[in-house]
Amino acid sequence: MEIRYITAEDDSLEISRIYEKSWKHAYRNIIPQGFLDNIPAGKWAHNIRAAGINTLILLENGSAVGTASFSRSS
Repeated sequence: MEIRYITAEDDSLEISRIYEKSWKHAYRNIIPQGFLDNIPAGKWAHNIRAAGINTLILLENGSAVGTASFSRSS
């Protein structure tokens, strides 16, 4: 298992898919299912490399299995 900051070689769509899957799991029965079912593929891809955003990726056997992003508070 490896946790590291993302690099230019990491796939933003793959990272976004992790966010999409986690939302669909974590917010089931909290947020309307119709909203969760309609989260568009790649919804988070444009934010992953945004200025001021730091993104970590968790790799297991070379595959991305987790991610987290953070930034300074205002």
